[in-house]
Amino acid sequence: MKGGDKMKKKYLYLIFLFGGIIFLPFAFILLSSNYQTKKSDHILNKVKNNLLQDGYAFTGTWIHVYPKTRYKSDLPITYTGGFSTSDSRFSFTCLESGEIIELHELF
Repeated sequence: MKGGDKMKKKYLYLIFLFGGIIFLPFAFILLSSNYQTKKSDHILNKVKNNLLQDGYAFTGTWIHVYPKTRYKSDLPITYTGGFSTSDSRFSFTCLESGEIIELHELF
């Protein structure tokens, strides 16, 4: 009986080990993507408020903001996204504070 109990413990140990190896990366990916989505929504609200103060009237669906790749480590992380008004569409690049750096009209 003792040999069978040892084998059961080994199998349980292996199941928990492999389950942890498989589960942890997926949990990390889900948690980090959820954090990034909340952060993007927060930045998007700041940008939207800034643009409303500048007189833009939104009619279309907002394109979700997402982090833009940094080519140099000393540059701040920027976010990019877009929106539409009644007569045209725009894309923008902004800082984390919601300050718009570039605003381009799309044709």
